[in-house]
Amino acid sequence: MNYYSFNNRNNRNNNNCNNIGPTGPTGPRGCCGCRGSQGPTGPTGLTGPTGLIGPTGPKGATGPTGLTGPTGPTGLTGPTGLTGPTGPTGPTGLTGPTGPTGLTGATGPTGLTGPTGPTGPTGLTGPTGPTGLTGATGPTGLTGPTGPTGLTGPTGPTGLTGPTGPTGPTGLTGPTGPTGLTGPTGLTGPTGPTGPTGLTGSTGPTGPTGPTGLTGPTGLTGPTGPTGLTGPTGPTGLTGPTGPTGLTGATGPTGLTGPTGPTGLTGPTGTTGPTGPTGPRGATGPTGPTGPTGPTGPRGATGPTGHYGLTGATGPTGPTAKSGLENYASFYALMPPDNSDSIDAGSDINFPKEETLNGTSISRINDSTFQLGEIGAYQINFRVAVDNSAHLVLVLNNQELDYTITGKNGTSSQISGNFLITTTQENSTLSLKNPSNSTKPITLTPSLGGTSPISANITIIQIS
Repeated sequence: MNYYSFNNRNNRNNNNCNNIGPTGPTGPRGCCGCRGSQGPTGPTGLTGPTGLIGPTGPKGATGPTGLTGPTGPTGLTGPTGLTGPTGPTGPTGLTGPTGPTGLTGATGPTGLTGPTGPTGPTGLTGPTGPTGLTGATGPTGLTGPTGPTGLTGPTGPTGLTGPTGPTGPTGLTGPTGPTGLTGPTGLTGPTGPTGPTGLTGSTGPTGPTGPTGLTGPTGLTGPTGPTGLTGPTGPTGLTGPTGPTGLTGATGPTGLTGPTGPTGLTGPTGTTGPTGPTGPRGATGPTGPTGPTGPTGPRGATGPTGHYGLTGATGPTGPTAKSGLENYASFYALMPPDNSDSIDAGSDINFPKEETLNGTSISRINDSTFQLGEIGAYQINFRVAVDNSAHLVLVLNNQELDYTITGKNGTSSQISGNFLITTTQENSTLSLKNPSNSTKPITLTPSLGGTSPISANITIIQIS
């Protein structure tokens, strides 16, 4: 019996007995009872608070790179966007050093002749460069067939004369011209000593005797003086057939050279020989000053198409482009009588006459004001002859465009301008005027330098 059971029994007995004696001494502790079977699992207790986060572990090694996925298909090429307006021409850069002369390409066909441009002023002559060394004469190349002569192109302005290049090598000597007429025979020199006589050859047949020349007068016999002048030679008789040549005797000593006879008449000039090949290029002379910029030449032919580049991403579809220049116009005035001689500040220049009008976007409102029907970029050119110092300005929708103000000082000459403007509303208005803040009127020039009226022009071109 264990201690727990013994005490319970005593407690029950005590409850049934009213006389409880004193508690006896504790008996010796009994031996431990056998372990009872495990009781059922109690309910789960509340979850304790989360512990602190431990330190981060070391970084693991990088895994291998995955395989590259296949390339996606190339997108379609987007349509070409509209060309923006041309910016103003920048200042001309410094002239770089002259590069070496490239090989001469094949001569292309002669282009059509454009209109003749105005001749510019003759530039200053640059210093003459040193003469280059004469190159060896090369063989004359074959002359190619002459191509058809193209139409004459316009004469550009004459630039400043550059330094004279080195002189090329002398060409091949042409064939000898025909022999000139024989001059009179010079004085006969003194006779040299006679050489030994050669063996006599066999005598050929005697030719017919020519007529005998006139005999000169016989001089007095004395010491031998200088030989007199030889009389004119008679006509030569017919030459007989030549006999066989005898053995050549030993050459006698050369006689003294007689005085040179007078130079004979110059024979006719022989034909010019073929031109020799061009010699090597001499050293480049110092660069002359840069001449004034000539007018822009016609646009050259389109070069060959380059290789296709990689196709870019498809851009958004732009607005439909116009084909070529569809809208342009040119108006003009004559002075006199289309403008008064004096144009006050804030007043427009009249251009009442129409030179060219193409398309529907550009039209006239009155003699001085024009309508730009479509929103876009326009190129404006104008030219007006003015006597006094003056300014002109373009006016768009009644607003003076300060970046278009241009002018001049002094006496009679022309004010000209070339500008790009952009409209932001349909049916915009355009005019050219004496600026409103001008301090004096403009005096237009009538009949400058002659009796015919002077023209003033304005040209309007829609470029986008």
